[in-house]
Amino acid sequence: MKDYYIVAPDGPTAAIIREFIQARKAAYEARYEIEEEYGADGRYESTAALAGLRFEHENPPTGFHHLKKDPEGIYRPDARTKAGKAIQDRFDSMRMPGAFEFNTKLGADIIYTGARTARGTPITFVGFETFGDVVVLKVPRNSDDKPGWVPPSDCQQMKQSEYWALKEAKEKGGK
Repeated sequence: MKDYYIVAPDGPTAAIIREFIQARKAAYEARYEIEEEYGADGRYESTAALAGLRFEHENPPTGFHHLKKDPEGIYRPDARTKAGKAIQDRFDSMRMPGAFEFNTKLGADIIYTGARTARGTPITFVGFETFGDVVVLKVPRNSDDKPGWVPPSDCQQMKQSEYWALKEAKEKGGK
């Protein structure tokens, strides 16, 4: 279960969200640029990190090598070479900010949504969704069904029905 909050467009929370979106966009753009620069046919990446590039030909540029554990055509920076180390440094600078970074900027803690067990603890993070110019902060409830985090005063709580009305309007062709 989640609580929903409309974010004031000129408040500090909106500024954090804009900064987060811009940082993700910059990471995507940098990844596309390096792919193009090296003439790669694709990227090999996790959610946060760029791990390698895909080359359909068998002669990748200097500084790359293929690891047996990787799928065919995937080449990673070769840290044994000066060129490979420089490429890896560039890859590292393209780290994609995710939920943890977003929540840290908000000042929100990890939200535990279930009982701690030997297998681990279910966790979740605060997120957001945009509906045109309206930004809605989505705050999960913790395992005690209490808000997992209390947003700052520039966020106005809304009813779940209002949130779902926005979603429905978006699906019907709205923003």
